[in-house]
Amino acid sequence: MLRRTIQSSFFSRVLQLKLNHHSGGATLLISQNRCFSYGDNKQSNEDTNDSTQQKIMSTYQKIVKVDYTNTQQSTDLCNLLNSYAMDPKGGGEPIDSSMLSSLPSQLQNFGHATSFIVYIDTDDGKQQPAALANCILSFSTFAAKPILNIHDVFVDADFRGRGLSQALLKHVEQYAIKLGCCKLTLEVQDKNTEAMNSYKKFGFDAYELDPAD
Repeated sequence: MLRRTIQSSFFSRVLQLKLNHHSGGATLLISQNRCFSYGDNKQSNEDTNDSTQQKIMSTYQKIVKVDYTNTQQSTDLCNLLNSYAMDPKGGGEPIDSSMLSSLPSQLQNFGHATSFIVYIDTDDGKQQPAALANCILSFSTFAAKPILNIHDVFVDADFRGRGLSQALLKHVEQYAIKLGCCKLTLEVQDKNTEAMNSYKKFGFDAYELDPAD
């Protein structure tokens, strides 16, 4: 039997980012007075330029698409997700250990999930997992195209303020374009204004039903 719940004290908002497909894999997004051109390394914005982009890119070593059969990557995924769960904005409670240990194999078996981890170089030459995005592939029957939903976005507290969430969202967007998705969606609590502002900065806007999508 499926569990049915109504959380009257929990308010959330669905945001979406429509994807425009152009030659070369670039997509042009317009949000308020900001104009971002992703995929061709060009940006035009009063507070976003090439030097800003280089600064963001230099804060991490790489973004990895998680191999759920890889022990280290699976461990990093579970640790980041559990840190997210224990964060006040994630509920403040750890995930049950048995559920957490089975997560990578369950995601692998599910077949429609993709996870990305940002790794940061440390002073001792190692790479520290710093940020995570878990994505679930869905489908728009109106547009007859896939939709990528960003189910989880988390940046470890030790690495916040470095632009990692923006870099991670950009990476996910490019992945969605390769899949032929018509848009990205995510859900955020109304009270989480910090996350809301980050998503809107990237170009997400409030969800609106559009028959074309």
